[in-house]
Amino acid sequence: MNQQAIRLPHRLFSSIGIIAVLFFTFCAIASWMSGQGNASPFFLIFVALGLYVWLTAGETELNYLQVRHITPLATHSIRWDEVVMIELDPQGQAIIFKGQNKHLVLPGIAAWPRNHRASALELMDEQIERYNIEIRESAWAAYK
Repeated sequence: MNQQAIRLPHRLFSSIGIIAVLFFTFCAIASWMSGQGNASPFFLIFVALGLYVWLTAGETELNYLQVRHITPLATHSIRWDEVVMIELDPQGQAIIFKGQNKHLVLPGIAAWPRNHRASALELMDEQIERYNIEIRESAWAAYK
């Protein structure tokens, strides 16, 4: 049993956020410079959304004590002994760790880096078996 944490960076979501910030900032500046300044606030809304995606993408950390989602804005976690159910969507786009009064919604297995996916799934399987955690597949998991 390896006690080391497995870190799963969400590079796709970070990249989408960075590209959105750069592209829509360019659009806002270009519209301002071309005399169409009234369109700039429209583009700035998308700059803000891109910043949100970029700053909340973060990474998931799995270890034998807890599951954590680490971002520059906050760190959210749930201990394995608190988890009573794991909800997955059929396409692997979202995974929800549910406790009594706690939910941790994370990007799904499909978004995990391939080089760490097998070890992360192995750790999850061990913890699911150890704590007798229920697994449920739901089409609504990606929308929570």
